[in-house]
Amino acid sequence: MELTDREIRNVGEGRYVRRRRWWMLLTGLSGIAWLLVYGILLIPSPATVGDDVRFLSSAT
Repeated sequence: MELTDREIRNVGEGRYVRRRRWWMLLTGLSGIAWLLVYGILLIPSPATVGDDVRFLSSAT
């Protein structure tokens, strides 16, 4: 069974699109998870934004 050039190209593009969609899904889910964790950690802490900025600038 011979594949034409167009069929080969379509298979390659389909695989690429599927893989890209999978990576977008993974990065999106991990981003949402990080936001949730970060929000949960920050909300109960009494530190103000100024304290956070001071801490971050002193760490560098």
